[in-house]
Amino acid sequence: MKIQFVRSKELILTTHAGLVTVGALLAHTQLTKRLNHSVIKDIENPFHSHSDVMKSYLGLL
Repeated sequence: MKIQFVRSKELILTTHAGLVTVGALLAHTQLTKRLNHSVIKDIENPFHSHSDVMKSYLGLL
């Protein structure tokens, strides 16, 4: 996986620019698969998957 950062002489500010990088890193670590394999006692079939909750949390950070 290769992520390339490019500098620009113009000031470009976007609120979602870092989400692309974080999404690529999460895909590379296969965190989604590993979180969905985890099981919490007394909750065999959660309404929201563990990976969905963690992705939402990371997106809010």
